Amino acid sequence: MSDHNLAVRTLLGLQQLRGKLSEFWQWWTDELIGLTPAAIRSPFEIPSRMLLVRLSDNHCTLVTSTPQGENVLTEFSLNSDTSAEDAGKRRSLSGFAEHTVLLLPTDLILYKTITLPAATASRLENVLAFEMDRNTPFKAEEVYFTFRITSRDLKQHKIQVKLTIVTRKILDDLTQKIAAQGVEISRVVPGDLKESEIGNPERNLLPQPDTADKRSGAQTRRLLSLWGLGIAILFIAFIALYQRYQHAEQLSRDIEGPRAEAQQAKNIRDELEQLKASRAFLINSKITAPSMLMLLKTLTEVIPDNTWLVRLTINEGLVTFQGESSDASALISLIEETPAFNNVQFSSPVTINPRTQKERFAITASLGQNEPPSQGGQP
Repeated sequence: MSDHNLAVRTLLGLQQLRGKLSEFWQWWTDELIGLTPAAIRSPFEIPSRMLLVRLSDNHCTLVTSTPQGENVLTEFSLNSDTSAEDAGKRRSLSGFAEHTVLLLPTDLILYKTITLPAATASRLENVLAFEMDRNTPFKAEEVYFTFRITSRDLKQHKIQVKLTIVTRKILDDLTQKIAAQGVEISRVVPGDLKESEIGNPERNLLPQPDTADKRSGAQTRRLLSLWGLGIAILFIAFIALYQRYQHAEQLSRDIEGPRAEAQQAKNIRDELEQLKASRAFLINSKITAPSMLMLLKTLTEVIPDNTWLVRLTINEGLVTFQGESSDASALISLIEETPAFNNVQFSSPVTINPRTQKERFAITASLGQNEPPSQGGQP
């Protein structure tokens, strides 16, 4: 017990030491920055932590946004060669920012507004990718795109979605040319966005996760130094704790025999409990399962004359309807009104049969269950 307390005290002491070292490092770096002349420090200060790249006719301008307005840092042309020194300066500027954002000219962007069933809102990105070649001249693998819902029609169960699209060829070529000038783009947004929307990750056209944020070079070096010191201290503590681990392993081997016998008895008891639970489950499932004839009767009464089913599947409480209708959206509310079905929703987008001009639909629903009898009524 005394050895255990010693190990705990050692770890607590190491943690306190690490905290003091972190405070000292923060104080020392802040003092160094404060001693740096303002003329040298100000060009590298980016209050917004976001570097904006404005593009116009292959001419790029690096700016930052401040309360007094935009601050122009440097300019360059994508058609001209750049020296290693100039590229290094631009790379240093982008290193101070959390994000380097390319403001894409609107003449390179295609905007498209489409109407979809409201049931597609939960998986809108997949639906838009699947329907891309039907709504635009491109396939999904040929473009980068973002989207946002602009309006909802609760009565018609429809939503309007605005697509923002740029071809991969155009955007990849632009980002490669800018990278050759020393600026690595981490986000791309339309150039006509409001300033408050530029930092919104949902408007980013590049397929990058938000967790890929860059850190500045100074922050990276500081983090690596602290981790190196922490690893060295933990290695020293590990040697002392390893001996305690070996002793605990020996004790564990000594009690393995009695533990195995106790575990075997527990397994037998658990198996008996599982058998009882399985029997009760089968009995209850048989009692609560709805009658198939009643389900068919209910569907016959609910489905209107302008609708017919081509497939009805029931599997483990999940019902799938497939068919055609003059108004597929109205079926959701009609089926939901019956107590026999719950969680009614479209399982795929509604399409039009060009031969019959009817709406093809696929709907899933959960089966409602009968009330089980009280415990006193069971034998």
